[in-house]
Order: sequence, then C-alpha cells, then structure tokens
Amino acid sequence: MAGENAGGPSSGQDLTGTEGRVAELERENRELREKIAALEEERRYQNLVENVNDVIYATDLDGRFTSVNRACMSVLGASREQVLGTHFRRWIPEPERPKFEGARDRALQGETCLLYTSPSPRDLSTSRMPSS
Repeated sequence: MAGENAGGPSSGQDLTGTEGRVAELERENRELREKIAALEEERRYQNLVENVNDVIYATDLDGRFTSVNRACMSVLGASREQVLGTHFRRWIPEPERPKFEGARDRALQGETCLLYTSPSPRDLSTSRMPSS
C-alpha cells in the first residue's frame, strides 16, 4: 500500500509541475535570447552611428543636444560632455542661424531639407523618435 502512494497521483502532479517549470524556463530562455539579439543589434547600430564620417546628432524638442557622434564632435571642436545638454544655437555661427533654424523647423515637420555648405550641398533630414 505504501508502494502504491510512491507511484500514485502525487508523483504525477510533481511531473506535471516539472513539465510546467520546464516550459516556463524554455519561454524565459527564448525571451532572454530575443533581448540579447536586440541588444546586439542596438550595439551594432550605435557603433555604425558613432563611426560614420557624417555628422549625426539628436536634440530634444527645445533644441538641446541629447546625442552626438564623433564626426559631430570633430566638426564642433568639442567633447561629448561639452556638447550634450547645450542648445544647438551655441554652435552655429550667428549669420548661419536663420538658415539652419528654418531648415530645422521644416525638417521637424517631416520635410527633407538641403543645407548648402561649401563645396557641395548636404542633406538634412530629421525624424521624430519617441523619448524614453
């Protein structure tokens, strides 16, 4: 009689509980793999943005820099720490500000704008990204 209990319903419940835990662990493993893949993709994207020769930056809606890449720091002649949090107007020469601000305003509306710089035009486009 004692032997019947050892292989009885309680061991079946343990097996079901184990199977449920295995399924839960498999789901968690799959979610972790997806998160790792997303983080690796983000790292590759950040590396690309950081190392391209084009100036790439982001500002908040008030015009303060929230992100700059190496090319941007090189053009501005300043470190990331010096640039982040400052308004973009600080870095634009006074005579160029109206042209830049007009292009920025149009770009914020979704228009692709051209800013002409010597010797060739540069494409300026922006897109709105949700802030975290």
